Formats: sequence, C-alpha cells, structure tokens
Amino acid sequence: MGGKDEEQSKILKNGFWKKYKLPKDYISKKNEEYYSYILASFIIDQKGKISNIEVEAKIQNPDNQKHKEYFEKSFKEYIENLKWKPSIYNGFKVKNNVFSTIELP
Repeated sequence: MGGKDEEQSKILKNGFWKKYKLPKDYISKKNEEYYSYILASFIIDQKGKISNIEVEAKIQNPDNQKHKEYFEKSFKEYIENLKWKPSIYNGFKVKNNVFSTIELP
C-alpha cells in the first residue's frame, strides 16, 4: 500500500475513532498476545457507490469477545455513511476492491 491508499486508510481510521468510542468495559491490550483488529472489504463502483461490505472483528482477548458485534456493526455503519469517490485508472473511473484494517487498542 502506498501514497493515496495509505492516506485514505489513515483518514478512515482516524475518522472512525472520532465517531465511535471503546465500550467502557473494553480491556485494552497489554501485549501483542491480545492483538485485535477490525477488517473490512467492499467495492466502490464507478459512481462512488459501495457494495459487498464484509466486516469482521478479530478479538484475541476472551474478555472482549462480547464487543465483537459492536465493533463489526459500528465499522460497517461508518463505511456505509462515508462519501466515496471512485478510483481512477488511466483517466477512467473504475470499480475498485477496498480492504481496510483498524487496530483495536
């Protein structure tokens, strides 16, 4: 990933954490053993419309499993409510598969 993709990924992550907060009883990771994240994939068509959204939270700490649905639903909702621009290839708007990951603290 480079340039524009990295910038879009950073904007997506920062915007998500501004809008959605961690649940009060969420236990932040103390080491890499409990590395957790939310992964999303979707398609942006030539008109900037999104489809085929798939979101999955990978939560390593067993005490945080109860928040899996919250993270998946929140990230999907966030993606659905953003205004997307189609990708440009050789001057033409093209359909694009997008993959994004947000690390959980």
